[in-house]
Amino acid sequence: MAPRACDEREPTVLLPRAGSKQALVIDMLSQDTGATRDALVKATGWLPHTTRAALAGLRKRGFVIERERDDARGTFYRIACNPVAARD
Repeated sequence: MAPRACDEREPTVLLPRAGSKQALVIDMLSQDTGATRDALVKATGWLPHTTRAALAGLRKRGFVIERERDDARGTFYRIACNPVAARD
C-alpha cells in the first residue's frame, strides 16, 4: 500500500507536552518502522483499548496513521503525515 500524500492544507494542532505519553506515542509512530500496539501498550502502560483510543484521537487531530501488516511483526502503525504544529 502506497503512503497517502499529505494534504496541502494541513491542519494546525497543538502538539502534546514534551515527555508526555502522547508525545512518546507520536515519537514511536514517527519512526520508519512504526510501532505495534503491544509495543505502545508496553511503553505507555496503557490498556490496549486506551491505546486504540489514543490512535483514534491522533487521527482526529490531523495525523495520518497507516496500519500495515508484516508476517514477522504482525500489525503495526506508522504516522504517514504530521499536521503542522502550532506556534505559541
